[in-house]
Order: sequence, then structure tokens, then C-alpha cells
Amino acid sequence: MIIIPHETVFQNLEWHYFENKIQLPLEFIVIDDGDAFISTRLVHENNKKGKLVNGLLKFTLESELVDVEQLLLDTDVVVIAKLLTTENQIKNSLDNLEIKGWVKASNRIESYPVQLVSIEEEIFSRIRGLYETDVLNNKTVLFIGLGSGGSFEVMELVKAGVGNFILVDHDRIEVVNVIRHTCGLSDLGRFKTKAIRDRILDKNPFAKIETYEQKCTEEWLPTLKELVKRADLVFCSTDNRDSRVLVNRACVLENRVCIYGGTFERAYGGTVLRVIPHQTMCYQCFIDILPDVAENYEISSQEQADAIAYADRPVAVEPGLATDIASIALMSAKLGILELLRGTETTLATLYEDLSSSWFQWLNRRELGTQYADLQPLDSGDDGLRILAWYGIDNEKNPACPVCGDFLGKYRQIGISTEFTPEQLAAFGTDE
Repeated sequence: MIIIPHETVFQNLEWHYFENKIQLPLEFIVIDDGDAFISTRLVHENNKKGKLVNGLLKFTLESELVDVEQLLLDTDVVVIAKLLTTENQIKNSLDNLEIKGWVKASNRIESYPVQLVSIEEEIFSRIRGLYETDVLNNKTVLFIGLGSGGSFEVMELVKAGVGNFILVDHDRIEVVNVIRHTCGLSDLGRFKTKAIRDRILDKNPFAKIETYEQKCTEEWLPTLKELVKRADLVFCSTDNRDSRVLVNRACVLENRVCIYGGTFERAYGGTVLRVIPHQTMCYQCFIDILPDVAENYEISSQEQADAIAYADRPVAVEPGLATDIASIALMSAKLGILELLRGTETTLATLYEDLSSSWFQWLNRRELGTQYADLQPLDSGDDGLRILAWYGIDNEKNPACPVCGDFLGKYRQIGISTEFTPEQLAAFGTDE
């Protein structure tokens, strides 16, 4: 199969007909031992991993004779676009063309079928009807943390039609990552941001992407707030509480919805928290009200284990299966798509009623040593809590939350007079 852009043929067809420009050089990537020749114009620069060969697109009239063998003396692929009409009006249709292709392989010439593809028209054709994909094409989503869960969420948003991405992560792809990550061994040593950028462009070459190889620290808060302000939605999939607390502050201050996804230890389950500033509990409320749940998360790196280890008791690295992580990441992505579509016409609208909670929990298995070990099996017919089911839970905001509540008012209410520094007041979202 020879695959070339629809536009390459029809834009140059006009030139040929009116200006007699009869040949156009092309470049192809060869894959699967010569089974497919893909125009490099269809492949993002950093994903051109196959062998490169030269080709030629030649326009002819129906009455002209073409010596394909002679053309293949100086190139590897020849595509002939034979014009079947001499009308002055040339339509953007295959009805006016006969297109054939040939490849030079092992000193012989083989005929190959030619496929014309139009990426802009076809790439999201399978999801049109659910919603207008142009709605998401103009949206900007900020992703902070591109590990196993975050990388999955990014790719789901790409496939949904989101067109603008801001990617933040300071880590590089390591061997231990690839068995669960969207990226593979071919990305070893690369920043996760750069590797995911190329994965996005391989799905949608028209996407606009910014990358920041940066840790979320207090010093970086001013930049983080600017990125949050520019985004329509934020995903936080970092693996430590400090960064999540910081992202929460920025999102509440800038009034941006943020979705926090995370798995429990060994990924026996997980939670997704959707924070709508000033409407739902924020992440700070979550860890204040439910400290045990917020503390229970997968330890997937030695750095993370060392950070929380007791001096006399090391903490083991206990990661879970990719399939278990994907369950939580998929819910995060679905909630994100719904947030981006809010206020538009969509056949997904019934989900706003089904997924109205701020906090969702999922269990992958009845993990021994946890409060869920004695649940009835999935097929027991029991109506209680069970595995492989989502549970939406509504929790009230903490009225004295230092991020989204009236923290200073609560102090005054109980008669405590405390002076705060300007930095502390900023952290509370006030300058009182």
C-alpha cells in the first residue's frame, strides 16, 4: 500500500493542469518490510522511525504514455495520477483521476495500490455525532504529572479531540516505567513531556503543545498560576501530596476545575476527585476530612518510598498493574471530557446526572489487610459495596479550609487573633 495525503494530489493537480507542472518529488517511510510506503507528510518528524526512500508523483493526461520503468531508475516509488478529463473546471474528486502506484523492490517492479487520506476531515470522523469535535479542538488542557495514569489520561483527551496541551513533568522515561506507561523503550532517557508530545502528534499532527520539564515547587507557583489561568481544565496526576496541594491552591485561586486521579497501594483501587472551585470540596478539604484515604496511594518509585520512610522501617516500592491504573485514569479522562463539553449540545449529556459527585472510588480487588477484604464477591448478588464498580460520594466542603474556605474567619470566630505574613495570606487566597 502507498499512502499519500489527499491534498498533495489535488492541490498540485490544479498546478499541473494550468501550469504544466507535471512532477512532484515525495518522500516515504517504508514499514513492515515494504508492505506499506507512507508519505512523510503524514508522519510527525519525531516518529519517522522507518527507512526513508524517495518517490515521485507524476500527473498525466489520459492519452499520454508513461514509462514507469524509466522513472524508477532514479527513484523508489512512482505514483501516476492520470487526468481523465480536459474540462477547465477540475473537481476535488477521484472521479476525474485514475491513480496507480509502483515500487522498485529487489531489482523488480511491483504494482502497489494507492490510498489517499485527508487527516483533517477523517481523523475525528468516528466520534462526530456524539458532539462537535471543533468544540474540544479549541480547548486547552494542562496536565501536571505524566506517569502511568497521567500519560493514559492525555491520550484519551487527544482521542476525544482536544487540540491544545500544556504538559508538565520533570521526570525522564526509565526502564521501570515502560511496562505500564504509554511510552516504550524507544523513549528511554527522554523527558516524559517530550515523549508524550510526540505521542500526541502521532494521533493529531495539528495539536498545539507546550512542555515544561519542571517540578511543582513553591518557587514555581507564579508560573504555575499563569499556566492554570490559560487552561480550560487541569489534570493533576503527580505522585506526592506537596505538589497536589500546590496545584490545588493555584486552581482555586484561578477558579479552574482540576481533576485528581490516584491509585491506592498496589493499585487495589483508587479515587478520582473533581474539584470545582467554590462549589465542591477542594483537595485540601479532601485531605483534611479524609486523611486516611488521601494518604493511601501507590508507591511506585524509590524516590517516593524514601520520602515517606521511617528511620527504622524502610518503605517498599509496591506498584500495581497497568490494567488497574487504567480503570482510574479512564474515569478521570471521562470526567474531564464532560467538563470541557459542559454547556454544549452532546449526546453524552445524561452523564452529568450520573456523574454528579465530586469524589469517586473504585476497587480493583478485595485486598487483604484492608477494610475491603471481607466484601462479598462480585457475583454474590449482594447489594453492598463491591469490586469493579464506581461509587460516587458527596462530601461537604470544609468551611474552615485554608484554601477554599473562610480560614481566617474561623480563627476570629473562636476568638484567636493571629498575625499572618503576606505569603501566608496569599496561600489562603486573600490579602486581608
